Amino acid sequence: PDIGINTYSTIGLSKYPIDLICEDGREIRVEYIGMCNSDFHEFSNIVASCAFNIIKDNYICKPGMVAVDAIADYCDELEWNIYIILFLYFWENLQGIEYDNKIINWLYMVPISDKELEYINEYGDEKFEELLEEKILTCLTYIENQYYKKWEQ
Repeated sequence: PDIGINTYSTIGLSKYPIDLICEDGREIRVEYIGMCNSDFHEFSNIVASCAFNIIKDNYICKPGMVAVDAIADYCDELEWNIYIILFLYFWENLQGIEYDNKIINWLYMVPISDKELEYINEYGDEKFEELLEEKILTCLTYIENQYYKKWEQ
């Protein structure tokens, strides 16, 4: 999406069931997507591991879920987790894709700290997502302003 940032995603994870059904009876399937600094090379393995949890171990996956220790498996010095969220500011056109009578949603993987995990456990994922949305919008506004400043010079 930008210099110094890489995007990683699954492709084909949606072939595997996650035991979620829409109100109209269609199955919901998922793909993962996430961004990180280009120098964090382990992120692709983290995305793959979370996908293999669904493929091999039949994990149920849904927005608001936390993959505890997903990062620690690859990077001992980081005690972070992966938060799975539905909103996608960067990839809005990837939501609710209908294919083969199934709904496929792309879930955004967000690294979170242990403190953020404590917040989720205490106040719930909806409150956390409100805070996260506020922070992302603030960050996007800052990035957009920096982008336009570059072109004005």
